[in-house]
Amino acid sequence: MKRPIAAVLAALLLSVSALPVHAQEETHWTLEGGILTLSGTGTAAYDGWDKAAVREVIFSEGITDIAAGAFQGHTALHTVTLPQSMTRLGALAFCGDSALTEIRGLDAVGEFDYKCLSGTEFIADAPFIIHDGVLVYAEGTELCVPEGVTEIGAFAFGNLTGARFGSQDKCVITLPEGVEVIGDYAFAYCASVTAVNIPESVQRIGNYAFFDCAGLGSLELGDAVESVGDFAFWNCRNLETLTVWSRTVTFGEDAYGTSVDWDAVMASRQDAGILTAQEVETLRKLSEKNPLIYDSVSAYTALHMPAHQAYGDLTAHPLVREGTQDMWMHAGCIEGIPGTAAEGFAASQGIAFRPVEVLRGDCDENGIVDLMDVIALNKHLLGMMTLSSRARYAADWNSDGTADAQDSLSILRSTVHLGACSRGADASIGVLSS
Repeated sequence: MKRPIAAVLAALLLSVSALPVHAQEETHWTLEGGILTLSGTGTAAYDGWDKAAVREVIFSEGITDIAAGAFQGHTALHTVTLPQSMTRLGALAFCGDSALTEIRGLDAVGEFDYKCLSGTEFIADAPFIIHDGVLVYAEGTELCVPEGVTEIGAFAFGNLTGARFGSQDKCVITLPEGVEVIGDYAFAYCASVTAVNIPESVQRIGNYAFFDCAGLGSLELGDAVESVGDFAFWNCRNLETLTVWSRTVTFGEDAYGTSVDWDAVMASRQDAGILTAQEVETLRKLSEKNPLIYDSVSAYTALHMPAHQAYGDLTAHPLVREGTQDMWMHAGCIEGIPGTAAEGFAASQGIAFRPVEVLRGDCDENGIVDLMDVIALNKHLLGMMTLSSRARYAADWNSDGTADAQDSLSILRSTVHLGACSRGADASIGVLSS
C-alpha cells in the first residue's frame, strides 16, 4: 500500500513571495535604459536591481526557469521576452506586475506554477494559456474552458488553491466537449471549486486529479471514462456521491475516500507521539480563527504533497509530519451500474455503493417512455444526435451493455403494446433511415 508523504500546509502557499530568492552563479544581468537582460544558464531570480526602473526583461538562451517569487513588484515592467530554453515559470513569478501586457516566447514554457502571472494585464486579457490543445494555465477569473481543449494539464487550476484558502468564494468549472484527459493534479487542492461539469468525451482522469477538493459535493463520470488514477478523489471531504456510468472503468489506489473526525485523528496522533500537545493546541487555535483551517491543516499533516517545483520551493513547516494510512476512513457513496468495476471498487474500499436509477427506455430523459424515445435512440444510432451516458444506459432495454437497434425495437414494441421483442426479431424495425 502506497503511503501519502508529509505535506506543507496549504496556508503557506500564500507566503511564497516571502521566501529568499538567490540568483544562480551561472546567471548574470545588466540594466540599461530600462531594459534588464539576463544571460547564462539555469534559474533566473531577483538579484538586487532597481525594480522600479525595469520596463522590459530579456532572458537569453540557456536560462531554463524562473525562481519562485522572482520579478514580483516590477511595477513598470510591460514586456518580457523568453528564450526557447525556458521551460518553467516559478510560483508567483511576475505576479502583480500590473503593467505587463506582452510576453514573447511563452509557447516554449511547459510548467506554469501557482499564480505565476496573476495580477498582470497579460493574463487579464487571456485568462487561459493553451498549448496544442492542452490547458496549461487557468487564471480562474473565467471558469468556462474554451472549445478546442483536449487535455487539462497538471496544476492547470493552481490559482484556485491557496489564493482562496478558507475564503467564501465558490467556483463552478465547465469543461467543453472534446476534453479527453484530465491530467495528474489538474484540480488538486482547489478548495473553492464546488462543481466540475465533466463532458462525455473524457476518457482518462489522472493521479490526484481532484485531490483535496474540499468543496466538491458530487461528480459524474460518463461511460467513456476508461481509468481513474491513484488518489484521484482522495480527501474530497464533501464529495457525497461519485456517479460512474462506465461499465469497465479501472480505479487506481485509493481513488476515492475522505477523512472524518479530526478531533479523534489529532488525539490519536498525539497518543502516538506524532504530534505534541503544543502542536495540537496550535491547530485548535487556528481552527478558532477559521474553522476551515483546522480541517485542512490537520489533513496536511498526513496527506500526499506532489513532488512539483512550485511546492518544493516552500519551506518546511514544523507541524508537517509523516502520517499513517490507518488514520483514514472512507465515506460518501459511489453510484454506478450493478455488477461493474465501479461496484467492485466500492466493495474493495469499503465504500457504500448505490445502483444508478433510471427509467428504462427513457432515451430523451423526460420522465416518460413513448415513441419520442424511439426516435431519440434512432437518431443517436444514425449519428444525428448524441445521448448522454444516463440516456444510453436507459436505452439499453435488454441490459447487454449496448444501446442498439434491438433496444430500439424493444422500446417500440413496449410503447405500442406489441409484446416483448425476441433477440431473433428483425432488428431493423423501428430504426430510422436517412
